[in-house]
Amino acid sequence: HVPVEKLYHDFGKPLVVDFSKSPSGRFVSISLSFLVEGAETVDALKKNEPMIRNNLLMLINAQGLENLKSKEGKEKLRAAILSDVASVLEKMAGKGHVQDVFFTSFVMQ
Repeated sequence: HVPVEKLYHDFGKPLVVDFSKSPSGRFVSISLSFLVEGAETVDALKKNEPMIRNNLLMLINAQGLENLKSKEGKEKLRAAILSDVASVLEKMAGKGHVQDVFFTSFVMQ
């Protein structure tokens, strides 16, 4: 049994969510990197990026700006992103192993 190669995949452009209607902030910009198993998972992420990007933008928006200010809120978002991406890959590719997701940039202004 050959161990599957673990790879990092940087997720394209940053996810930018406008919270201009919120009294305490204007926008959030988040860059992500996924730890995955195998090159076919990277291919599946690339192929389904429009759907994943859409889902993640809505997910970030639903968290609300106040929640994203705390470490707990960021961890909750990370877990939600991981779960959502795994379900998209399962639905669209029938497989794909995303082990973890990392914020490579998290800017609030």
